Amino acid sequence: MKKLFYVMMVSVFLLQTFVSQPLYGLVDPAKEKRIVVSQVGSDRYKLRIYLNADNPYEISAMYVEPTSQLAVTLPIPNRFNVLDMKAHVEYTSSINVENDGSTIALKLNKHYVTQSELLEKGRGGGTTIVDYSIPTDKLFEGYNTVCIAIQQRGTKGSGGSDKAGAPSIDNCANFGQVTTGITTPVWTQIDTRNSYIEMTFKLKSFEEKLSSIQKYLFDSKNHVTDKINFVFPATPTEQDLQNYGFMANVIGNILKFKDIDFTVSTELVSNRNNVIVMTKDKVTELLKKYDDNNGSVSSKINGNINVVTNPKNNLKGILVITGDSQSIIESAILRVADSDLLLMEEHSIAVGEKKTPEKSLPFSTDKFVPFDVDVPFSKMKYTTRTFSGDSTNSVTLDFLLYPIYRFDENYSISIGVNTLSADNTKLMGNLFLNGNFAHQFVDTKPFYSSNASDFKTIVGKNISSALINGGKNNLRLNMSVCSRDTAVPCNSSVMNTTIKDDSYIHIPRGKMEVEYPNLKYISDMGFPFSIYPDLQNTGILITDFYAETIASAMHIAFQLGKTVENPGYRMILTYDINKVLDRDIIVIGGQIDKYAPLYENAPIKFIKTANSKKEISLERQMKLKSVEKIDFSSYLIAQTYQSPFNPRRVVFELLAKTPKTLLKGVQEGLITKNLGNFDGDLWLYNLDTEKTSSYSIAEKYKVRDIIEDENVLYDDEQYKKITEF
Repeated sequence: MKKLFYVMMVSVFLLQTFVSQPLYGLVDPAKEKRIVVSQVGSDRYKLRIYLNADNPYEISAMYVEPTSQLAVTLPIPNRFNVLDMKAHVEYTSSINVENDGSTIALKLNKHYVTQSELLEKGRGGGTTIVDYSIPTDKLFEGYNTVCIAIQQRGTKGSGGSDKAGAPSIDNCANFGQVTTGITTPVWTQIDTRNSYIEMTFKLKSFEEKLSSIQKYLFDSKNHVTDKINFVFPATPTEQDLQNYGFMANVIGNILKFKDIDFTVSTELVSNRNNVIVMTKDKVTELLKKYDDNNGSVSSKINGNINVVTNPKNNLKGILVITGDSQSIIESAILRVADSDLLLMEEHSIAVGEKKTPEKSLPFSTDKFVPFDVDVPFSKMKYTTRTFSGDSTNSVTLDFLLYPIYRFDENYSISIGVNTLSADNTKLMGNLFLNGNFAHQFVDTKPFYSSNASDFKTIVGKNISSALINGGKNNLRLNMSVCSRDTAVPCNSSVMNTTIKDDSYIHIPRGKMEVEYPNLKYISDMGFPFSIYPDLQNTGILITDFYAETIASAMHIAFQLGKTVENPGYRMILTYDINKVLDRDIIVIGGQIDKYAPLYENAPIKFIKTANSKKEISLERQMKLKSVEKIDFSSYLIAQTYQSPFNPRRVVFELLAKTPKTLLKGVQEGLITKNLGNFDGDLWLYNLDTEKTSSYSIAEKYKVRDIIEDENVLYDDEQYKKITEF
């Protein structure tokens, strides 16, 4: 393949791409900017985080208890020097809230800030607006908590609490959760759409420390999308694609839920942090051109992992991964993700050769719940909690199942609740799976012990497996903690029970069968690529060497790192299709005739193939005609279909008419707010209108025994044999 590489230059400063958004108007909530950064001086910036940033569709929060609180997690990136901060809160209270003794208060990291009376502008008079100045001396780098606490009492006859007192704002440990008290008819509603926390900050100069890798270059606390440039050699080899793709995948493991903006060039970019992965001789040759009288950048590269300041911009840094052999470079990339680097002050470190782990077993990706074993609640991010009789008690757990198994009436689920209750306490609970009632239990026997090993498990058996789905699932446990003595009310605070994190769910292994094609599997679970945690079944095929196409491939490798949550040790990035014929293939770039046989089963073919005149159903023909009328010049196109090389495998294709449209579409289209419509076998994202649409064009087909008998891939005539391209 002819190796042509075109450099893409970017000149927009990191924070100047974020502009203020009108606060009012008929706007789709998912399209509103809920985190807004604007430049307010030569070196100052303003960051506004709306209280519904995590879920734009939740535009308000209602509180009906005498004492309630809204805890907001506020990440402070290490690069921020916060100058001042404030909270802007808009709320409405019911007309029967008594002004005297009803307050709204603010607290930062358990430090009291200020408070004011509810409805200080008049009872029931509409929206009240309060602005609180927040002292920055109580902030720290990392995750801070701002609590908005409400104490409300009702007027005489309202049924509200007549207790006076300060708001209950001491317990801000449960970030993002609302603690509740006794339900009363009074209420206060916070407008989370228009309430926000705002800070003014400067950016700190970059520090040449290994700790800057996760504190500065790849910071999961950063509110805005990090911008990273990968510096490739002018004529990249297949090994370069592999190295940078693996690096992008590892960055996805580090950032987890955050996104990143990749570009690719052959030179350092001044307004981005840069990453270089090359052998030592190539690194020296590249960086020498940036040496000047102020210092030698190239002379600082004396280890396998190096962190230096970008000579073009002291606010930006360069991460250099290098070595005398490919195995050392791979070991250094893996070392980047180790948490102990956060403690290292030196700018460089040598790395010994790290052995790649043995091949992973199928269906062992850690984020999926395994079958046929007791899976503790802790795997679903639950921590041991104690519940009392005077509050609403609920445990909500989300978990993923591989979408390849089907269940019938012969399968049943078991759920064990490991609990320790106070003496004379009766625990009653209802279990729900995906919103459907599944089981009820009542524990009426008193049981108390100071010995943790004396916890007992209440087991719910024979729960119908028809209540679970392949993919996303939800388990909810609603509980009531009461006294066995009927004279003591159920809402007594002395009645307590603890639910341990080793409570479990046991799901049987059903029949293996998956229905393709389905883009939703890919967006939700990275399936089928996530069958193996090390991505040994995944090949990324790059069809051209435009900088934008390679940057798009880096985005996809990064997304796989986020989705699978495991380093893709055996993922392949290549331009040689012969190396991925036995894999699930991700194709990135413009379609060219050289790869024509790949598209035999594609829902929409943008090139002519030998088999393009197949007979199709009238229904499919109508769908095809409606899609083919679209002018695709401003579209990112995603489609999935059966691999022509192995009927057990799939092809996932991302393409656009131009490389620039491809990169912009991947950057702007493949984000959470758009992927709710990532379904069927064809998905379109219009860059001009920011609208998405999905279609199911090809006929569904089922695959069984996905991983069995892989050693006979090419022995059967049904497999397409392609010896060269």
